[in-house]
Amino acid sequence: MACDARIATSDGPNKSAIPPSTRRRVLARDQHRCQAPGCSHTRFLEIHHITPRSQGGTNAEENLTTLCSACHQRAHDKQKSARRKNHQADPKPEAR
Repeated sequence: MACDARIATSDGPNKSAIPPSTRRRVLARDQHRCQAPGCSHTRFLEIHHITPRSQGGTNAEENLTTLCSACHQRAHDKQKSARRKNHQADPKPEAR
């Protein structure tokens, strides 16, 4: 997961970490609680990009949310699964 860390990519300048002041504001806005449905953990909190940086998401507060580490991992697992599903090769047409 690269949401909270400096991102090392080969495709451009979008590498900066979330500024500490932005992290503090997002945590305060979210009342230091995980924002995943059905979860309200207050420990092991991480900041998650709603729209991934790889898809043009920014460090703007409106694109950030607070998740506990378990929910953050699940969010990224779902994103990876969706990307794999979207990149599957189309089935070969049947031979006639």
